[in-house]
Amino acid sequence: MQINNNKISKISISKNTPTKEEAILENKTEQKNYESLVQNTSSYVMPFLGKTQVAKKSLKPLTKEEHDVKNAINKLNNDYHSKEVEAGKAYWDYITDNSKENQDKYDKASEACNTFYQDEKLYDKFKNLKENTKIKNPDLKQELDEVLETFEAYNSAEVEETDKDYEKVSNLEKKVQLKANKFENPEGVEYRDYISKDIVKLVKARNTYAKKNGYANFYEMKLAEQGKDSKQVDDMFEKITNATNDIEKNQKCISKETEKLISSRLGKNNILGLCTDVYKNMGWNIMEMPITKFDLFPRQNKINSRQTNNVDPNKDVRVLADLDLKNKPLFAVSTLMHELGHAVHYSSFGEKLPNNQKTIASETLDEGVALLMGGLMEKEGTISKVLDLPEKATKEIEEASLSNKADKIRSYIQVDRFEKAMYENPDQDLQKLWKDCGKKYSNKNYSKLEWTDIDHFIHSPVYYHYYAEGEVVAEQLYNTASKNGTVKLTESKDTAKFFNNKIFKYGASKTEEEILKSATGKALDVDAYCKQFKK
Repeated sequence: MQINNNKISKISISKNTPTKEEAILENKTEQKNYESLVQNTSSYVMPFLGKTQVAKKSLKPLTKEEHDVKNAINKLNNDYHSKEVEAGKAYWDYITDNSKENQDKYDKASEACNTFYQDEKLYDKFKNLKENTKIKNPDLKQELDEVLETFEAYNSAEVEETDKDYEKVSNLEKKVQLKANKFENPEGVEYRDYISKDIVKLVKARNTYAKKNGYANFYEMKLAEQGKDSKQVDDMFEKITNATNDIEKNQKCISKETEKLISSRLGKNNILGLCTDVYKNMGWNIMEMPITKFDLFPRQNKINSRQTNNVDPNKDVRVLADLDLKNKPLFAVSTLMHELGHAVHYSSFGEKLPNNQKTIASETLDEGVALLMGGLMEKEGTISKVLDLPEKATKEIEEASLSNKADKIRSYIQVDRFEKAMYENPDQDLQKLWKDCGKKYSNKNYSKLEWTDIDHFIHSPVYYHYYAEGEVVAEQLYNTASKNGTVKLTESKDTAKFFNNKIFKYGASKTEEEILKSATGKALDVDAYCKQFKK
């Protein structure tokens, strides 16, 4: 049985003409066609360097000399941002088509970013401005000092040596990723035998780099870079595991019959339409937002994963997925809803924010928003309504909702705990370690996988804890935005108003804690999250 075409907007996804814009019919309204390309996240190539906090601004006007300094700083920031955008576009092309030509273009664009602040003439220019300009405005004085600190950081001998070590690890990561990209579906025995030794080699190289920087292993170093406390992460995971044990033992699942039914009612030309319709009901018109490119289905010589790339904040956002409509239709819908959650976030930063603040406040908050959006259609019954599912299937989805939530967060914890132990001892029997972690967390999502199937181990190491934290944030945001479940977010245009005004507009101008407290009244609340499983 096919779905009623009037229920879902038809959006053509053309792989053959990726640069052509075509008119499409959506309720008799012409809309642009979305291109079928891939997305990148430069975050797993360029390290996250933190954010700049907004200081209280002085009301004292600038003198002519001070205006000249301010203009010089603005030009510097704009020039660097242009380099970042070019690197983002080049990276997109590279992971879309892993040709030698695209790899060289990306390497060149990336190098232009990495060496921008090593320009001695530029450095001398700003040192002269500092030494020869009378600057009384405290904000401008601080801004110039920060510019000089950035130049100094990039030009120290210690950084130069560290960069060489980092480059070795980065180059190895690229090689392993290129090798993995040769598989359209990076799972199964053949893939595992093919890639496992390379991942271990990469883990050991990262550990060597971390030890040179004073850490016991790469996992420990990465947590420190992220500002995370290892014991707090351990305690959080223990609380969540204990709270979800009973749910995990009494799982309720969606039948294969229901999965097949959902699959029969979805297709490549309407899954994007389905999701954009839901977002439109929430107050976001995806078709009019700067979400410029999609690559939604797996193929060879690309990164078959799920990511969203903020190439140019509020101007150029791109989405990647590896949707399997035949075998995992419900997961495919959840995945696209999740990635569109990232996309609307990256398209909605405050326009007046400087470029370095048009980014996320934290990965935890960013994933929290996306995870919330990814689970909305199941949580609120929207998927059943839109696809005209029978009562039996609707009931299955509803009853499995809490089990799925517990299973999902336990799967994130399983991957993180495995990765932590792998970096602590990469020479141990990793197959046994994975099975032991699986027995402890016993989730169905990862029971059929092997550790090599987790692509984040290659391109986004030590990231899965953000998904677990994000689940906590997602529940916290949902309870507030839905007024404790009394309002369906998928049926209210106030949803976009809440997220745009309470979360997105601040970008990185406020901390995660400040934004969460302002939006929900509390910082990250693990105890409140755990209560839902004890009803």
